[in-house]
Amino acid sequence: MGFFDSLMETFLDDHVRREKRFEESVMKRFPRKYFTFAVASLPEASANEGSAKSKKKARYLVTHKPTNGEFVLELTYYPHMDQQVSLEFCTSDHFALDKKFMETEKIPVIFIVGLGGVDNFGGEDLFILPLAAIKNPVLTPEQFDMYRKKPQTEFFWEHGHLS
Repeated sequence: MGFFDSLMETFLDDHVRREKRFEESVMKRFPRKYFTFAVASLPEASANEGSAKSKKKARYLVTHKPTNGEFVLELTYYPHMDQQVSLEFCTSDHFALDKKFMETEKIPVIFIVGLGGVDNFGGEDLFILPLAAIKNPVLTPEQFDMYRKKPQTEFFWEHGHLS
């Protein structure tokens, strides 16, 4: 293994650790007193299309205990976002499958996207993207800002919306 291969392996390991820290941090922000989780089994988009742009990291079926309201939560982490370029937070096929699932099953699908960060929870910025409000899987930095959430605050479910 050459120096470049060793460097790439170190970077990839660091990225995987950040993804894991991000997922753990997000899950801690859901009070277990109010939420239960199960691994969601939804249709998958084929892995060969656009997988380099975005990858689904974790997918859960979440139940809000007080109301029995359910939603699907998808967690995705990105190491950075170029402020001049739009970000594809999931592939077009994945987006279409989730939209179809949401409409057929009448269960909201919500993406939580983390961007950047090294020392904190795996993401400096946190965004809650309700699939029902989003028209396509590519968002500009300005569009992302509409869905920003403080990373260290707990999640709440009110009137069918995650905040």
